[in-house]
Amino acid sequence: MSGFVCSGNVFVKNQRRPCAPLGRGLQRGKRSLNISSRPAAVKQQLLEAIASLDEGRAIIDDKDAQERVEDQIRELEALNQFPQTISSELLDGSWNLKYTTSKVILGKNLPGVFQYVRGSNRQILNTKDLTGVNKVKTKFAGLFEFEYVIQLSLTARPPQRALVKFENVKLGPFTFNLSFGVGYIDVTYIDDDLRITRGSEGNVFILVRE
Repeated sequence: MSGFVCSGNVFVKNQRRPCAPLGRGLQRGKRSLNISSRPAAVKQQLLEAIASLDEGRAIIDDKDAQERVEDQIRELEALNQFPQTISSELLDGSWNLKYTTSKVILGKNLPGVFQYVRGSNRQILNTKDLTGVNKVKTKFAGLFEFEYVIQLSLTARPPQRALVKFENVKLGPFTFNLSFGVGYIDVTYIDDDLRITRGSEGNVFILVRE
């Protein structure tokens, strides 16, 4: 595949190309972010910063620490080389969550007998048929492990956005239809092995390719 661009709800082939050079700074509040650094170096600094944060749980209630990570995320977003992120062939495949600000995803509000298995949160995307799958393993009372599998349908809204509808959830042999409203994700950075996504509820997600 050479890449995809969306026309309505249908992806058509298109050559992938880098975006035009950006300016020297991106204003965020009173701080000017330097975007002249090489993406690889900025990405490495970000990955090192989140490596010990337990997918975000370590700073889930620390707004100052989250802001520091947010600054690094925005610096990398400013270096994104693929402006049509939602139609890039790089989007396809299996991704593992490394950091998020979402308390729901991190299990903040789960009943005490339930516990998400660290490192098990995965998302599989397919731009050809506009579908996705979220998978996460959960332990009950620290003993029994089972996996949620949530089926998604996507509607592309280039250059960065996709509308997301939750279709159903599978728990073992059981499948339950979902009636959630349609949300959206913005893919604000992507390369061969890292993706940054922002959701409609204001949360940020950093995922690495498996």
